[in-house]
Amino acid sequence: MKILPVKVGRRVKKELMMNDERMILPIKKIILLTLGVFMLAMNPGKAQTETYSVESNIIYYFTKYVDWPASEKTGEFIIGIYGADHLYNELKIGITGRKVGDQRIAIVKIDDLTDEKFSYPILFIASDKSRSMKKILQATQNKPVLIVTEKEGMITNGSCMNLVILDGKVKLEINQENIESRGLKVAAELLAFDKNSKQQTVQTSNK
Repeated sequence: MKILPVKVGRRVKKELMMNDERMILPIKKIILLTLGVFMLAMNPGKAQTETYSVESNIIYYFTKYVDWPASEKTGEFIIGIYGADHLYNELKIGITGRKVGDQRIAIVKIDDLTDEKFSYPILFIASDKSRSMKKILQATQNKPVLIVTEKEGMITNGSCMNLVILDGKVKLEINQENIESRGLKVAAELLAFDKNSKQQTVQTSNK
C-alpha cells in the first residue's frame, strides 16, 4: 500500500488555475501543487470550500495517471459522486467536458446506488456515505471502477484512493493492490513518488 501525505505552500491556488496546456507537468509536481494546506480553525467554511476545489483537481488528475481497460474507453467517461454535493458542484463546473483520451468527462450526482452506477470508471464516496462501502465493494468486485473515498481508515477497507485531512493538510493514500485487482493500471510515475519509503511528507517553498 502506498501512502502519500503531501503539503504545499501558498502558491497552490494560483497553480491550480493554470490552463490544461500549462498543467501538463511531471507527476511529482502535480501532486505537490494540487494537495493543499488548510488551517481549518481559522475559517472552517472557507477552508472546506477550498478543500473541495483541491479534491476536484486531484480527482481530475487520477484520470491522467490511472489507465482503464480498452473495453472502458468508449462513450462518456463518467465520474459518479455519492454524497459530497459541494465536490459535485466543483467537478461539474471545473472539469465537465474535458477529456480522458477520446472520452468526454461527465459528472453524475448519485442519490441512490443502482447496478448502472456501479460501473462508472470513478466512484467517489463521501465520508457520510461510507456505511454503504460493503454493498459497493460487493457490487463492483472485479470491475474496473476506481473507488475514491475521503474518510480515515477506508484505504484498508476497499478504497483505491483515499483523501483525508490530517493535521491541517490533505493526505492522499493509494492502495495499489486494490487498484490492480480491478484491472486498472497506475502510472509508474505515481507509484515511484514514494518508492523509497512507505510514507513521506514533502513541503514546497513559499518563495
